[in-house]
Amino acid sequence: EYTVTVSVTDEYNYIWADGSDTDVEFTFVIGKAAQSVIVTISDWAYGETAKEPDIDGIKESADTTAFYSGTTNAGTEYSSTTAPTAAGSYTVTVSWEYTDNYTAGSAESVAFTVEKAKLTKPTANGNTFTYTGSAQTYTPEGFDSDTMTISGNVQTNAGKYTVTVSVTDEYNYVWADDTDTDITFTFVIGKAEQSVNV
Repeated sequence: EYTVTVSVTDEYNYIWADGSDTDVEFTFVIGKAAQSVIVTISDWAYGETAKEPDIDGIKESADTTAFYSGTTNAGTEYSSTTAPTAAGSYTVTVSWEYTDNYTAGSAESVAFTVEKAKLTKPTANGNTFTYTGSAQTYTPEGFDSDTMTISGNVQTNAGKYTVTVSVTDEYNYVWADDTDTDITFTFVIGKAEQSVNV
């Protein structure tokens, strides 16, 4: 807001119509402009570093705040100024503070996804097993106990067994082919030959 002053230039020869010669003041207001801001953000996968929103159009270095909301794959509602880490579907809304010449505001919410991290499927173990009288363990190649669960892989007696490997945390991980179904392997313990002395 500014004050505009108008005065008679030649007071010796001119006067206002009301007989006065005092300065006349007016108020001059320039309103703050609205900012036109565009926000984009890229997806990322569980376990990766969160992506920062790309904010285009901010004037006069206005302070910005990003607010995240959405739902994890486990069904948990999320809302925070900190980017989510769990896999799920989210939106980010960026707001900004007022400056000398621009108003405060917020941009349209932008959707993004924290995708499931992909796991390489384990493959069959080519080892052969023969009955020993003690428990023996079948471990598929590439099995990772931090992210996978295994069952049926510890056996003692001779026979054919099914070993099952599954994704431990299906909310945040998936096999590299985008499936999450269990993987099965055949675990065979062969019969031992008897050593007989007569």
